[in-house]
Amino acid sequence: MINARDYDEKRDYIRMKLDTPIQVKLDTGNYIEGMCLDLSVNGMQFELDRAIQTGECIEAYIRSGMGKVPDLFSKATVVRTTRIDSDRYLHGVQIESMH
Repeated sequence: MINARDYDEKRDYIRMKLDTPIQVKLDTGNYIEGMCLDLSVNGMQFELDRAIQTGECIEAYIRSGMGKVPDLFSKATVVRTTRIDSDRYLHGVQIESMH
């Protein structure tokens, strides 16, 4: 029998690794293209070529690429922004709603 504590993932929900394109809509109405790295029920992590301020509300759109599987649309709040290199930023967001 597998014990839940045996897993490296200690959060309430497992993160799915994605590595798929994402489109992020900022408070200003501008869109930025990036790469979504992982997704869970409560949040996601993605890379962009610019930083988004912590606390900013965004909308995120991920195409499923499959006819029977709907695209993912979420509203989220940025909880973490980390500079990866001179022109790449890693963002962690908390999902407020998803459909």
